[in-house]
Amino acid sequence: MSELPLAELERAVVARNPLLGARLLPGISARKVRRIFEKRQISSPCVDLLVTLYGWKGGCRLDDALARTGKGLFPGETYHFPPLNLAAAHFGFFDDVAANFPWMAPAVDRLFPIFWNGSDSWFAVDLEDAGAVVAVRFDPDRHFTPAYASLVDMLLDIIRANDEDTPISFFREGGKPVGHFEVRPRVPKTVARRRLASAGNSLVVRTDFADEEAWRALREEIEEPRGEFGFTAHVEFVDAPDLAGLTPERLIADDLAEEKIGFLFLVDRVTLDTPEHPVLVVDLRHEPGRTFRVVASEMWGVENNLSLGNMDFAEFADAAVEDGVFRGWPE
Repeated sequence: MSELPLAELERAVVARNPLLGARLLPGISARKVRRIFEKRQISSPCVDLLVTLYGWKGGCRLDDALARTGKGLFPGETYHFPPLNLAAAHFGFFDDVAANFPWMAPAVDRLFPIFWNGSDSWFAVDLEDAGAVVAVRFDPDRHFTPAYASLVDMLLDIIRANDEDTPISFFREGGKPVGHFEVRPRVPKTVARRRLASAGNSLVVRTDFADEEAWRALREEIEEPRGEFGFTAHVEFVDAPDLAGLTPERLIADDLAEEKIGFLFLVDRVTLDTPEHPVLVVDLRHEPGRTFRVVASEMWGVENNLSLGNMDFAEFADAAVEDGVFRGWPE
């Protein structure tokens, strides 16, 4: 990872915008920066990059005098370098808004905002792509645009823009994308928290959206009372297209185990295409990532016993036959 050109950046910014230069906050100790990131559960090789950035300056003090100048960190569009605590709050904001605006979900726990226009747009470091910089807009039609291959590249462009008093390349070229921002399925933690808090039931998460009729039929089968006493699975169905393609591996990577949930059910293509409708059950607590399948007609037994703690996940998983599907206990 190349060294950040921070001394040159400060020289160029102060020369063009002395008022902003006077409002740059002192650098923050590496220990404190890391503690803030740990509090936000940010774990990435890019943390070292951000520790260096905020060790140089802790952000910029934003006030009315600075706003009245209409000048920001670089010419053209007015972006600032917000204080670290504010940037961390914006990082959490992406999580909050994804609950109501699913198209923001890919930013959750992935894009750390470092430059902000004071309203609805950011430049953010991609924690999953070696520190590439992504332009983020709170806009459903154009919310993520790859901007620079690295933070070094962006800072060098900001230096050039200040020296020449011209816009940075990203805006000068009309926001032309550089590279490709890969959208990966993930579970916004806020969504999980709110659903769990409101329902208190086990989650059945739909991950395949090819057959609406099969999904409706499966829901009816899961909810059908069973046996003499009418046992049913106490579940809440999560039908959100942004979770298409979600896998157990993604669930573990998104750390849902920290929520108060020990397991959940995934409905994938295999579930909907197979006559028995074998639903995938994922352990999130004892052996995170361990799975087995259960036919829909026996889901009530798995859900009831795991929720009440009458049986362990391993007991059902071990009882699944050679094809990994649990079809109930022998008579």
